[in-house]
Amino acid sequence: MATSTPGPDSGSNDERLRRPSADFGGRRTIAENLRSWLNLISRRQVIACIAAGGVAVVTASVVQSAREQAASWGGVTPVLVATEVIGSGAEVGSHNSVLRSLPLAVLPAEPLSILDEPTFAATTISDGQILTRLAISGDRDGLEEQARAVTLPLPLAPPAVDPGDLVEIFGVSAQSTGAQAEVLVERARVVAMTENGITVVVARHEVSELLRALAIGSVEFARRPPYG
Repeated sequence: MATSTPGPDSGSNDERLRRPSADFGGRRTIAENLRSWLNLISRRQVIACIAAGGVAVVTASVVQSAREQAASWGGVTPVLVATEVIGSGAEVGSHNSVLRSLPLAVLPAEPLSILDEPTFAATTISDGQILTRLAISGDRDGLEEQARAVTLPLPLAPPAVDPGDLVEIFGVSAQSTGAQAEVLVERARVVAMTENGITVVVARHEVSELLRALAIGSVEFARRPPYG
């Protein structure tokens, strides 16, 4: 029987037959690597999109909250604010006050945005206090006749007021039928508060009423609303 002998090119033919398989395997590895890389990029993009969306939601929420807060304050208006402590009778002007925009909801009654020269403090004005019509006067010589600063004892339940607030003062006398309250001062400006007392500015003729009320009972305070 005749047998065929491999020719000189039979080895190279076998090698060529194996090459496509090797090339296919290499291409498959590259494709898998590319797919993994694309998946990784996709995951990162998804995470980035989620993070960006979260930031956008938080930002929108903060902006909306700020707008709602501004709306609840009722807008802002320029008012004069003391930049230092101004003693009673001292001149008030640009050297110790500045114009600032503040929310309407936090302003006391009759705030000022402009001063008529000359202007003087009708009582001691605290640093940072909003200037009001009651706190100043254009007549230094007449200040003593216009108002008095009176320190009154704090009630058992201290009022929630601050210097600059406008308050109503009641006289309370304990009678056999119970406590009776009477309005003594309709508009008094709080100028200072300590642990033991509250200092208010009242008209000169109202001082005697306050002292009389303290002699027979006590006084209570009620904060008046802004512009009240």
